[in-house]
Amino acid sequence: MFDVEKILRMTDDLKTFIREHDDLYLTAEIFWEDDFVLFRRLKICFRAILCDIPLYYNNMPVNEIFGIPVRKTSDVSKNFSRRTGIITIVRKPFPFYQTELAFAVNGQRLNVAIFVMNSDEVAAIYDRLTMIQLLQIYSADGFRIDSYEDIAVRFSRGMKTILDTNRTFKFQMLTPEQLNFRYEISDAAIVLQGPIVYEDNYTAETIKVYRKIYPNAPIVVSTWTDEATNDFRKICRENFVALLENKPPEFPGPNNANMQLESSLQGVKFVRENTVAKFVLKTRCDQRINKPDFLMWFRNLILTFPPFGDKLRGRILQPGAIKWLPFNARDFFAFGYVEDIFKLYGISRPSGKNDPVTYRQKHRQLFDKFKNVDEKCSMLNFVPPIATKKLLKANRAMKRMHDIESYIMRTFYEENIGAIDYDKFIETGWKFMREYLVLIGLDDVRLDWPKYETTWKYRTDGWLVNDIGFSRWLDLYRNFKVDWV
Repeated sequence: MFDVEKILRMTDDLKTFIREHDDLYLTAEIFWEDDFVLFRRLKICFRAILCDIPLYYNNMPVNEIFGIPVRKTSDVSKNFSRRTGIITIVRKPFPFYQTELAFAVNGQRLNVAIFVMNSDEVAAIYDRLTMIQLLQIYSADGFRIDSYEDIAVRFSRGMKTILDTNRTFKFQMLTPEQLNFRYEISDAAIVLQGPIVYEDNYTAETIKVYRKIYPNAPIVVSTWTDEATNDFRKICRENFVALLENKPPEFPGPNNANMQLESSLQGVKFVRENTVAKFVLKTRCDQRINKPDFLMWFRNLILTFPPFGDKLRGRILQPGAIKWLPFNARDFFAFGYVEDIFKLYGISRPSGKNDPVTYRQKHRQLFDKFKNVDEKCSMLNFVPPIATKKLLKANRAMKRMHDIESYIMRTFYEENIGAIDYDKFIETGWKFMREYLVLIGLDDVRLDWPKYETTWKYRTDGWLVNDIGFSRWLDLYRNFKVDWV
């Protein structure tokens, strides 16, 4: 943790040095891009970088770095004056720094002031300047700032946490003891589907959270025989949660698709036959939504965005999709009118076998081929002839792909909306998203999913670039014209 007082003092000293010396030069044992970012932030303009040996950047000889010319000291020292200052960056701190350096200028001795700092101190000053901006934001937002030093220490700790590659960001999970939220809603039900998670009492704590937030909402756990313990059954009774212990299907299906469809369908069927709920959320036993008012938000989205067609009573809300994978709306959870969600999980079951390893390899290859089309055209202006041949090739190739998410939504479309022209497979998928779905992001609901804690959140690869969350879906809804589909 850096010394806050030292950083404050050094920042002020550096600013004083800049004010007193407007003819500035830079010399360094090593150059980092971070250093130049700091200098730009402080509006420091250097006449030149002093270097008496050939200077290389990315293994190539250079005459300038970041727009600053590189000069030999002997070539520029004749122009030094009392307003000249040299900022020197060293690799490591030393116990003693020379503050002046003598030069012969016009036959006379001239002492030029030097400001010496090491690279870590440069980074610390930049962090401090960034922290000041955050303090201004805190103050504007109404936070009380009592101790500058405490905030600096917290900021430093936070910076170290961000740089720790062994740690991942994770939303703070709601616990029953922390909850002060209570929403009187009875027309929306929650179905938790799949195997019960006993580690850390995850599923049990999740239903306690949901029950405390929504005391009047029907809650159902739809799992398998031999899954529930007596203790878990007791927790369900105490929290007025219906527990369905279903018989597993004989054929689990590729990637357990039939298991997912069956447990989801039985849970939604129970809601339809035994409650007065109009809406239902199907989620998983190994996930927890940490946005307290999620049911109201989901319901309001469905009511705000009616479907464009008459094939469904309302839209189906799902947690995002991948742009270049047709009908690949994520199946983590789904929300909508009970009859629509019942149709979703009542589709024909897959009967063929799918090799997931072979599938993932082909899937990745196809995705890598077509994701870069985004560099030339976005969803809003993707029209022929920019990528007609690639798109047609992708459509025909994607027809053979059978990932579970795409299978569920594609089969749902064919059995409830209409036939698919596979020469326009991708475009039809976008049209379906626009007309019958609402897509949101996982961050929107503060979703916790321990299964993928270290790999799912904050991805920066092509999957995230091509992810359709709420903001992109809203663009699709408002602006995307599909009259060429």
